[in-house]
Amino acid sequence: MRWKQEPEMDTGGASGRFSATMLWLVLACLFMGFGFLVWLVVLQILPVGQAYPSLSINFVLIALSAKFIFKEEADRRLWLGVAAITCGVLLIGIRS
Repeated sequence: MRWKQEPEMDTGGASGRFSATMLWLVLACLFMGFGFLVWLVVLQILPVGQAYPSLSINFVLIALSAKFIFKEEADRRLWLGVAAITCGVLLIGIRS
């Protein structure tokens, strides 16, 4: 009696996806660690009450990159929010 032979599976694509995923994961961890170190330096220079609201600039950068890099639609409400965040961070910065 002869057993039916299973066809060999091509795992080249899956292996490539795994490598790309691992590369992104390693890069994400490195950038997160770098961001943490930068945050520690910022906290040595500025008081927490002044430094923490500046993290809101991330929302502005994400909105700008979504609009201009990824060509996403942005309505008036988004730009109003970006302006409010920017004004708030500027007011906190001017206060010192």
